[in-house]
Amino acid sequence: MKTESNQDEASYLFNVDVLVKGRSNVEALQFLLNLLSQNEQIADSRIQSGIELGNLIEAALYLKKQSAANGSSDAAAKLAEKFSKKN
Repeated sequence: MKTESNQDEASYLFNVDVLVKGRSNVEALQFLLNLLSQNEQIADSRIQSGIELGNLIEAALYLKKQSAANGSSDAAAKLAEKFSKKN
């Protein structure tokens, strides 16, 4: 007869804010992801905020929604003009 141990592992969920130093957001994110993936005790992780990637996509989706609401079709031109001034 097999007896079960009281030492069975369970999973626990923690919500944590972490401040990571780096030369850029991408470098800090890479460090954090490496840190999380190096330990087998961490079964899963999810980055909720702090990622500054995809801003162009978000802006395009926002302008598309605005142009649909206003009946305008020049959202892409506005987006291109906005980002060409930054560079």
